[in-house]
Amino acid sequence: MIGQGIQRAAFALFLLTLVWAPFPLGSNRPWAWSLLALLLAVALALHAAGALVGGSWGHVPGAVKAAALLWAAVSLWALLQAAPGLVPAGWVHPFWWEVREAGLEVPGAASLSPELVWDALLRLWSFALAFALAFLFAQRSERARILFRTLAAAATGYALYGLVIHFGGIGWIVPGVERTYPIRLSSTFVNPNNYATYANLALLVVLGLLFARIIGVASIIDLRKRLQELLDGLLGRNGFLLLALFLIATASLLSASRGGFLSLAGALWVFLLLLYLLTRPRRRNAALALALTAAAGWGLVSLSGELLLVRLEALGTGNVFRLNLYELTLAMAGERPLLGHGYGSYPDLFRLYRDERFGVGVTKAHNTYLEHAAELGLPATLLLYLAPLILFLFLLRGLFQRRRQQLYPLVAAAATVLVALHALVDFSLQIPAVGVTYATILGAGVAQAIPSRLRRPTRPRTASPSRRERELQPA
Repeated sequence: MIGQGIQRAAFALFLLTLVWAPFPLGSNRPWAWSLLALLLAVALALHAAGALVGGSWGHVPGAVKAAALLWAAVSLWALLQAAPGLVPAGWVHPFWWEVREAGLEVPGAASLSPELVWDALLRLWSFALAFALAFLFAQRSERARILFRTLAAAATGYALYGLVIHFGGIGWIVPGVERTYPIRLSSTFVNPNNYATYANLALLVVLGLLFARIIGVASIIDLRKRLQELLDGLLGRNGFLLLALFLIATASLLSASRGGFLSLAGALWVFLLLLYLLTRPRRRNAALALALTAAAGWGLVSLSGELLLVRLEALGTGNVFRLNLYELTLAMAGERPLLGHGYGSYPDLFRLYRDERFGVGVTKAHNTYLEHAAELGLPATLLLYLAPLILFLFLLRGLFQRRRQQLYPLVAAAATVLVALHALVDFSLQIPAVGVTYATILGAGVAQAIPSRLRRPTRPRTASPSRRERELQPA
């Protein structure tokens, strides 16, 4: 059908966009994140057009509707912050009063930098578009698997790219852009910490695909059978996944990201805990599997994590800059706890508040929660993060209610823990390619957390023939 063909084209465009997103420096440039948002919007428009002319719609649970309403409310607040002359006088940012006292007539706004809200919202809604596309497409399990395999293949390619640059002594990230951290691997990202989050998300995807056959088994006999099939397939159909796991893990360790490593450790703990609760293996088997996993992990760290171990040893002594930055950001948030200084305004806000402790300009707070609290205010920040929390709880419920395709909510739950932990010490989630990748994993997980009876695609309703029309139809 024409509608299904249009939707297949939309799916292909979405996959290509996911593969492309990390290449232009993580899409962390205005032209790159604008192109990313445009491609995602076109893919969603194509999906909607296909549904209207004969394709299928997906089921939207209440958790997704609630999350969408929360993000819409935050977006409206951000626009209101930036709207000149539309807020009460008491809401106008103090900076604009000082400008007026200097003799310049300017319309007051609640935001320090109203012009920056558009870029911030464009990045935010790129994540929402990626989530929506993954959610709609992944309600069919075969497309969910294609999504995960595409993410795994793309991340493997970028890991190999990073390894070639790192060991080849090449001085640029992409042609024309020099490496800022020459002894740390960053692939196509400027900051190795940002790359570590992208690679770690892909690691969870690969692990989910590897363990897909043993998730939700009904008995210990079935579990042994599935494990044997997994081991037999490592050199066959699962050989690519094993190679991907090695390359991505090696590249992640060579990034020497402390936050990336510790957040991955937390996410893997959640992944293994949920996997244990789903499979319920014997304690001896679980202990053996855990020991083998720990040994493999330590082997990789010993092989590729020398610089990481050095940086971990200095964890308690080398963070004065970040601690000072957190203190300054808390002071920013404390000045306007309810209203905030304006979404996207942190770079200008830092210049306004900086003191003698900082010799360089800063554009990110290295703590996403504190940065959003300073920009949006505490109420809007709570609404912003309540949305993924609702989806996370929906994932957990679906994970234990369903009996099939549990790998997707399992990976999505672990990925949520990963980005939530890393956001405490860095800004990886604010990098468009990382945010879109996480949103895709989350969307696929939520789609596959819906009960099968509700996830069946539905087609646009057509009017039923009247009784008189039925009587006139030939027998």
